[in-house]
Amino acid sequence: MSTLSTPFACPLFITSLDSPFAIVHVSRGSAVLPARAEIHRQVALMRENVFVGGGHLRGPEGDADDDRAHSIAIVENLGDGFVRICGHVRLIPRTVGDSESALPIEHYFPRALPRDREGRPDLAGAFEISRLFTVHEEARLQARMLVLLIAYAAGLAASLGWGTAYAMLGSELLRVFRAYVPAMEPLAEGRLLESYPTAKTPVRIRREDYERIALPEPRSTYFAPGRG
Repeated sequence: MSTLSTPFACPLFITSLDSPFAIVHVSRGSAVLPARAEIHRQVALMRENVFVGGGHLRGPEGDADDDRAHSIAIVENLGDGFVRICGHVRLIPRTVGDSESALPIEHYFPRALPRDREGRPDLAGAFEISRLFTVHEEARLQARMLVLLIAYAAGLAASLGWGTAYAMLGSELLRVFRAYVPAMEPLAEGRLLESYPTAKTPVRIRREDYERIALPEPRSTYFAPGRG
């Protein structure tokens, strides 16, 4: 099964015709940002295709964490008003307003996470990087997309005033993060989890470390510069 997205009509690049792709802030929790409804729908289809169809996740792809997460997509410019989805990440904050909810990593790796003196999770301001992928036929372009997607996500998290980032990474993404964010800290040995058929390693990236690679104060859409 191919994990490439189906092209669809979208006016996203009407003012940036030479940009090869854009990074788009699609939604904040259940609120889809203006003019992003079709991108949001296509992202949902692509996530299902990549994670469930690609054998990376058992069961339904969407979950309750989407209701509080920020969704960010990579949209490729195919020309003539057509685009396709080539990547995505969601950022799940532990705190939304006055409400706190456990991060997914707390369920799978509770003993690997910091605790306060009373033994409670010490995760104030934390968020989790989740559902991260890029796909493209050209390996170099895919790698460029991934690096800029991580930088955009880091910039968004910093602009929102969030703290430490956590993630559960498979082997390929673990290699990328080790190269791109050397200060990333593995918190435990990778292991198989009930919802995932491939091993995941829990990691932590402190705010001061992801700020070093962040796009500063990213707008709702970042258009990647063309290469002339």
